[in-house]
Formats: sequence, C-alpha cells, structure tokens
Amino acid sequence: MTIKVLASSAKDKGRLLDQLVKRLLDELGYDDFRARVSGAGTDLEVKARHRATQAPICCRARALPREVGPDELKRFLAAYTRDKKKDRRLVGLFLALSGLSRPAREWYARMEEKGKGEFHVFPPEKILALLRRARLIGPPEVVEPAIKSRIRTDVGPRFLAYHEGLMYWVQMTLTGRKPTGYAVLAFHGDLVSRVVARELKRLDPALQGKRLVDVYVRDKVFLTLLDLVSRNLEALAKEVREPLADVRDVMQDLVRENVVVVEPGGQPRWKMDRYSLRGDLGLFLSLARQYLEGPNKFRFLGSAFAARLLATDVPGYLEARWKFRGPEQERAGLYRFLGVSPSGLNHALFTPTDRYAPAEGEARSGFAERERGRGPQMSRFLADLLVRMATDTEHPQFQELLAAKGIKAHLFRAAAKAATIQDLSFNLQADSLFSLGRPAPQARSGQPLRGEPEHCIELGAALMYMEEYEQAVAQFDRGIKDLRDPSRLLTAWNHRGICLLHLKKFTDATTCFNEALRYNGSSKLAWYHKAVCLKELGDLTGAQRCCKRALEIDLNYAEARELMQVL
Repeated sequence: MTIKVLASSAKDKGRLLDQLVKRLLDELGYDDFRARVSGAGTDLEVKARHRATQAPICCRARALPREVGPDELKRFLAAYTRDKKKDRRLVGLFLALSGLSRPAREWYARMEEKGKGEFHVFPPEKILALLRRARLIGPPEVVEPAIKSRIRTDVGPRFLAYHEGLMYWVQMTLTGRKPTGYAVLAFHGDLVSRVVARELKRLDPALQGKRLVDVYVRDKVFLTLLDLVSRNLEALAKEVREPLADVRDVMQDLVRENVVVVEPGGQPRWKMDRYSLRGDLGLFLSLARQYLEGPNKFRFLGSAFAARLLATDVPGYLEARWKFRGPEQERAGLYRFLGVSPSGLNHALFTPTDRYAPAEGEARSGFAERERGRGPQMSRFLADLLVRMATDTEHPQFQELLAAKGIKAHLFRAAAKAATIQDLSFNLQADSLFSLGRPAPQARSGQPLRGEPEHCIELGAALMYMEEYEQAVAQFDRGIKDLRDPSRLLTAWNHRGICLLHLKKFTDATTCFNEALRYNGSSKLAWYHKAVCLKELGDLTGAQRCCKRALEIDLNYAEARELMQVL
C-alpha cells in the first residue's frame, strides 16, 4: 500500500503534501508549523511543537514514485541526532508515504530494538491508521466491503491518492496477472464521477494505458436492472443517460462476471441482445452491501430483484447464519419485517454473529444450557433490529416502500424500562402509526371525494390484521358512514364486528353482524361470528340457531361445525 500525492505541477504537489502532513501532525497534537518543500514537491521538512508539552518535533515526509530506502532513513536519523544535542526534548518523525523497502524496514526494526532516542518511522500502514483517526478515510469495515461489492473482477494492488484536499482509493484490476484496469472510489468507499477518475489517471503515470472500470456507470446500470425487466443496450443507455459505448463496456464486464442473463434477440447481437440481473444470492449480498446503507436503500429494498430473493434464498441464508428457532409463522413474520427495514436487513445480513455470542463461561456449557442462553441473545438481536427500523420509519421514503409492497398501515411501538438505586423505575415509550394512501382533501361542497371511505375500510382491515382492534374500529366508523356499495358495507360491518369480538364487546359485536346480515343474509361469516357472540352472552339456543344457518350455507364450514359440537 502506498499513498500518492497527485497534482499537475511540482509546486501544487508540494502544496498538497504540506497540507496533508499538517493535517496528520495536527491529529498527533502538533501545531506552530514551519515547513519547507523540496523543488520536486515530493520531500517535505516540518518543524512544529506539541500543543500540550511544547516539545519540538522534526518531521520529514517523502512521497516519492518509489519506496524509501535505508540510506534515506539513516540520513534523516543523522540530522535528527545533531539537532537533538541542542534540545533533548526533540522528537523525530519520518512519514514514508510511498512505502518502505524491505531493507529499510529491517534497518528500522534493528534500530528500534536498541531504543535509540525518540525517533519514529511511519510506514503507510501506520499512516492509514492516522488517516482514519483524522477521518480522512473510512474505517476498514466500511471501505473493504464497499470496494469488494463494486469491483468483482480480479484485483491487484491498491493505493491511496491525495488530490485537491481529498483522499481517493485507486484499485487496480487484473487480466491474468497483469494490471490492465483501475477503479476509483471516494475515501469512504462511495462513488466518484468519471471526471475525477480520469483526472487521477492524467496525473499518475502508473495509470497510463489502463482502462477505467467505471463503477459510476455500473451503479446506474444496477439500479436500473433491479426491476428485473430485460433491456437491450440502447434502451439501457437511454434510461441511465450515459453514452452507449460506456454502457456497452460495462455490460461486457458484467457478462464476464456472470451477474447478468443475456437473452439473444437477433443480429447484430450487441444491439439486439437483452440483459437482466441474475437471481443469485451472491449478487444479492453484494448489492445489499452496496445499497442498504446508502441513499438508494429504499429503492433497492422495494425492487423486484430484492423481493424475489427475500422470498427465496435470503430466509434460508439468515436461518443458517443466526440459527433461528421458533414457529414458522414467527420466522416468516421476521422476514416480512426485514423486507421493509433496510437498516434492519443490513444488520441481519452483515453484523458479525459473535456480537451476540454467549459469554466465555456459557460457551463451554452443555448444549441445553447454551440453548437456554440463546433466548436473551436473540432478544437483544431483535431489539437491535427494532431500533434500526425506528430510524427507517423517519425517512420520507419509508411510506413509499410500504405502499410499493401494498402495506396499508404500519404501527411502530417501543418501550424500555430501567432502574437505579435512586430511581426505582423509569421508562421510555413511543407509538407511531403510519397509514398509506391517505384520503384526498374534502371537495368544495363539503362532501368527501370518492375513495376516502374505501381508504378508511382498507386501513381498518390492515389494523385488524395487526390486532390493533380499537384503531381499526375507529377507521371502520369513518368509512361506513359514507359507503354506499352493499358488498363493501357487508365487509366493513363483518370486520368491525370481529374487532369488537376480540375486544370482548359482545353486544356491540352482535349488532355489527346483524347489520352485515341486512346486506347479505347468506353471509356465513356473519352467522358464525354472531353465534360466537351469543355463546359468550349465554344465549346457547341462539348460538345453535346461528351455527345451523352457517352450516346450511356451507356444509364444510369447519369452524361452525366445531362450535356446534360444544354448544
């Protein structure tokens, strides 16, 4: 790994090197800088003082086209030793941005063992750690997946480029063992424009003759193909608004990487063939790592591609990863939950499983003890998923995702309790209801516009399935007063009655089922639920009569037959 300072002139290169080194020294606690740059802009000498101790420092930074050798370290050490005789507090620091040769590393290791003074050499790996501290580059757990998810070809060496105040990752790609291409990403692994990528190529001789792997266009192509609709090159180029030649290069790479399906469309093949994404778990994980924490997370999760994989391969992958237990219905509910929470799904897919591993003593316990210990660990895992979903619900695109999946309502609740010696208990609660397809504004005449009652009935049904019966009843009441369609009124009264039945308001529920029967006397659902209400009210004769009526309508009505047997 090397760190290059790229500029169009020696003067600008020296200016950038001076800027970068001062930012690194500032992170180490130094200021009061006095700097001198060599003519080629690759060698910088800085004197500074520590902010807290006022101890002086003599720093040398080299950003050469080659690795630093031992002779250069020895010369700096000699100069440092002379200056240290004048001030014993002097600290020496050598920043080898272009890397250390093997002889230089061996020489410094021997010198360091002897403990000769306050003389420190920073090879690129130490400078990388300092850059992370200064937030000039992202942490490895963010950068590494970002690079691997965007570049699927064989990769070679990687280096950092500092240009106009920003750091860029430059990743070489290989054909065989020979570097033939390069890709550029921003300091946190994000996309950069082709203008930047081509400018870095112009400034770095090592990139001359190398082909740009255009991750910027690749990203736009992937986002377009997420709908699983096959397209030819011309249609694809039109949608992504990129030159046809650039899109063609990208698609040729994706074909070689086996991430797209090619459907022959006639001659000429380059023009007529159609392309679509391959429904592959490996590709899903790669794109999920790329998108679930970025600005396109809701677009990715709401896509046909994500929906297909969430319905097929992802549940098995998560079960193998986390060893989920419990009824199938609960696990299916968890996967549906993850299907509307990008942050939650990202956590479930990529968080190291040892984060929820048992303590060291529990790990050595028997199988039964470990299984009992899984309960608290999984509860903590699910709580973390809920916290992440809470952040998703605040995003303006969250409701769009629910609407795309046909979800009419979403209720998020959170509660936490705790205690200290001084405060016996305290808690935090939250309650948010999202409803989709909100009613249109009132017409000027004061009458509701068509569609508002229907929305209330649909929202009430969604809340009923969520077992939020009181809120469901309120929505049914709003919708019923303006409905005119008998079939919709039948459904609304039946659903309202079922909610009241669950709330143990049996008399009111019976009234609802009587209203439903006014619109359709052959509603087996209304007759059966009316029988349940009458049974709870102690009217067994009436319950039997209603059960018989339901069975007359449908001889195979299992619920009515079971109720009849206990009356």
